[in-house]
Amino acid sequence: MFLFFSNSYPDEPKANSADTITISGNGKMINKERVRSKKKLDNGKLEIITEINGVDGNDNKPAIIRTTYTVGKNTYTNIKEIQFTGQNEWIKRHEYSYTR
Repeated sequence: MFLFFSNSYPDEPKANSADTITISGNGKMINKERVRSKKKLDNGKLEIITEINGVDGNDNKPAIIRTTYTVGKNTYTNIKEIQFTGQNEWIKRHEYSYTR
């Protein structure tokens, strides 16, 4: 399954971006990242958390990269956080929220 997102910024066109989300057939991988948890929240939304070991693009250091997807009837949120190797603190890199 594929989902395609496009973000455009009229006042900052260099920041425009496109993203494709790929979900494996068995639902255990999203964008080649292992699904760590999947649960239905009290508000009825579905929350899926993935993690992968990689390199943080901002600081170019090894880190765990965690993405939290929250999907509701008319909403979608994607939050990317990183935790540098040997650290306990999570740093939010970005959050995208969409409402239909």
